Amino acid sequence: MAEQLKLGTVIPDGAVPANAGQRTHYSQYGQGGLHTGDAYPDLAAVYELPLDRREWGLEVKTLDGGRYELVRGLASLDLADNANWRPLVLGSATPPPVAFTNQTILTITHNLGRLVQVQVYDPNGYEIGGQVQQVGLNIVEVQFSQPLSGTVVLR
Repeated sequence: MAEQLKLGTVIPDGAVPANAGQRTHYSQYGQGGLHTGDAYPDLAAVYELPLDRREWGLEVKTLDGGRYELVRGLASLDLADNANWRPLVLGSATPPPVAFTNQTILTITHNLGRLVQVQVYDPNGYEIGGQVQQVGLNIVEVQFSQPLSGTVVLR
């Protein structure tokens, strides 16, 4: 089956400005990718993004500091469904390691707003097991079969 080509102007190489003061692209006019700029003061403006500018995986950075991603199937398979937008958490923000002593149940509130990877180490630095339960997007619980001591690292 032949690949369906999109209509448009063929550019044989990357677009470059004629001089340093010129732009090659305004993100709000592109389809997909990362959209930024004055056109998006907040999430309400993101919801107004025309369908012909949307594609799955699109990211929008708003003037109020938010960043949002259009996720296929988050709420539906309809590209126009604004319930498919979710806040995008960026960076490697991780809480500091949590030391514990003689515990069978450890509850950690991390406030990252996402599920985390959990690693548990004994006092000698060896990784040990524990039953991990993600209680919500900001809380994780680790249970041990016997009282243990060590450190929990969240990623």
